[in-house]
Amino acid sequence: MMRASEILRLSTASRVEARGWILVETLVALMVLSVGVLAVNEALQEALLTRAMARDFTQARFLLEQVVSDVELQPLLIEGATKNGDFGEAFARFAYHYEVSRVELPTPELPPLANAVLAQPLQLPVSYLGKIRVTVTWTRAGRSFERTVETLVAPEKLYIGQSDDAGQAPDNT
Repeated sequence: MMRASEILRLSTASRVEARGWILVETLVALMVLSVGVLAVNEALQEALLTRAMARDFTQARFLLEQVVSDVELQPLLIEGATKNGDFGEAFARFAYHYEVSRVELPTPELPPLANAVLAQPLQLPVSYLGKIRVTVTWTRAGRSFERTVETLVAPEKLYIGQSDDAGQAPDNT
């Protein structure tokens, strides 16, 4: 059997050794915890930036549709017309540019047998269409982004002629 003094001596020695190990274990645990917190913080920052960028792309899509609708509702579009603008203070980081042009329609090539069957050569009802090209640009976190959309309009809406620098129809008065 062990004496009480031997038991006391052994328990005191193990407590002294345990104190040093507890400090080391605590420091290692704090270091692992701080690395984990830094990783979570970085992931949260990336998630916030991704969410903000997704919101910007969605907003740009709606703004594109707004500009296209405004241009399409004009009674007459002038070939070569361009315009730069913004969306006011509500969307201060966003700007737009649109241009109106003409797209020539190619005449389809028919097989030789079709020409023999047809009484007269095939003629398209129109030889061109109007094209509206709208670009919305914006910045986020020091980077520039842009989205573009194109749409076609009937040739009756397109004024083809000489236009001045502002894209307005010439004054014939």
